[in-house]
Amino acid sequence: MKAEYDFSNGVKNPYYKELHRDVTISVDLYLYERFEQIAKEKGVSVNRIINHCLDEYSDKLRREQLYNPLPTPN
Repeated sequence: MKAEYDFSNGVKNPYYKELHRDVTISVDLYLYERFEQIAKEKGVSVNRIINHCLDEYSDKLRREQLYNPLPTPN
């Protein structure tokens, strides 16, 4: 491994914006504090915990809709 690397000709990841989107949401204080505590215990960011929770919940909703689809409007 080199002691130093030259990144002067480096290129930013062109796919980054496709993978992430910055959004602003309002979260109840007790929820944010809970997410903060979990993040601290796990040694990760609050953002990562919130993303994980949203991902798990959206999967749960998708599975429920497979068995109980929402009625289509007439």
